Amino acid sequence: MFDVIETSRYLLGEHPEAEGHDRQMPWHVRRTLETGLFVTYARPFVQTRGSGHMKRAPGLNAELQASHDEIVFRRNRVYAHTDQSPLRRILEMKDAKERAAWVENRGELREEWFPPTREGLQTAIALAQAHLYRFLQEIDEVREQILAST
Repeated sequence: MFDVIETSRYLLGEHPEAEGHDRQMPWHVRRTLETGLFVTYARPFVQTRGSGHMKRAPGLNAELQASHDEIVFRRNRVYAHTDQSPLRRILEMKDAKERAAWVENRGELREEWFPPTREGLQTAIALAQAHLYRFLQEIDEVREQILAST
């Protein structure tokens, strides 16, 4: 969660070591950072390869719960995997005539991206802080259990 907080601040242009840079990076670089941000955020909450997953922090209001669910959804459908969804259209045109007709009717092929808003990045920070607090609590609880059993 530290990485999510730091990357969100960086993308907002508010990171203490890189203030004001947010509009100066190439969009492919920004897109890569955004992808890493959301994949990193969602990782503890997604069950993978037989390992368990964590529950979201208790006490989140309805808006933060919805934002958490949206980030995990986007991680699964857009950022970590290439699923066809309203957020990503996949065009597979193997035939040269089909591609030419598409370009003629619709214009150039281009990549579209739906970057997070400033509010979305601020929400990611709030969620990461809540989860980080909960993770640290759980670590302390496990530490106490280990010490009590010795």
